Amino acid sequence: CTSTVSWDYVPIANNNSVEFRLLDNTPRFIKLLSNQTIISQADVDWITAHFNTALDMQNAVKSRRFSLAYNVAYSWNHTSDYRMALASLWCGLDALFGCRNDRPITGKLLQRICVWQPSFEYDALKTLYDLRSDAIHGRYFDKDAIIVGVNKSYDVLKHSLIKCIETGTAPLPDWE
Repeated sequence: CTSTVSWDYVPIANNNSVEFRLLDNTPRFIKLLSNQTIISQADVDWITAHFNTALDMQNAVKSRRFSLAYNVAYSWNHTSDYRMALASLWCGLDALFGCRNDRPITGKLLQRICVWQPSFEYDALKTLYDLRSDAIHGRYFDKDAIIVGVNKSYDVLKHSLIKCIETGTAPLPDWE
């Protein structure tokens, strides 16, 4: 925001003598479909048990892959654009599971996710990946489909990170 006086003088200005103007609106945050969460004692216990591991792993020196994916997990929804949100989420998944020499890229990436998280089915991940491709390449997409895709992609990233934290390791080592 801007001020009608120098920021140094704001604390000592007379009441109501300073005007402030917003330069930029805070982006509308994308909300998850089930946006109400009740924190249970089990959640508190999990955080207590795994907080130090998560803190240690998010340091890029330990795992650049995990660090990027972890950063994406708490910043992907700081946009009003579902395309950007979906691209960010898949950036995090690619950071965890991608390999430079994969040919074809998509199949092996999705297979690694399925191995790490067997609860996610390959075909469902392929559908999400195709939606991600539509989003980042500017193709038409159904608004309802992308909202569901964003939520499901977030679930994949979240559960992958949870497993990383619980096991204390990323699915793949960093590459040089």
